[in-house]
Amino acid sequence: MDEFSKIPVLRQSVSMELESGQLFLYCADTRFYATMDNDVATTALKLCDGKRSMNQIAEIIYKEYDSRNQEDVSRDIIDMFQGLERDNFIYLK
Repeated sequence: MDEFSKIPVLRQSVSMELESGQLFLYCADTRFYATMDNDVATTALKLCDGKRSMNQIAEIIYKEYDSRNQEDVSRDIIDMFQGLERDNFIYLK
């Protein structure tokens, strides 16, 4: 399975809260916090429903923000989700 077809899933121990335009993630298992202060990252995480692949999320982001190359958007989305997986906020299935 290639990276684009993997589905990001928020871990059950992670909570999200949107406050003043920033998205805060908290993982109860590891007690890690993460902050997303960028609209694209926030939108991508809101689309992380356990059903959409990274490619589908990237396509929605590309259409909504339509300001960059689709390949760049896809690469950024994959990098973001891989970082969140590394920090145990999500897993990829």
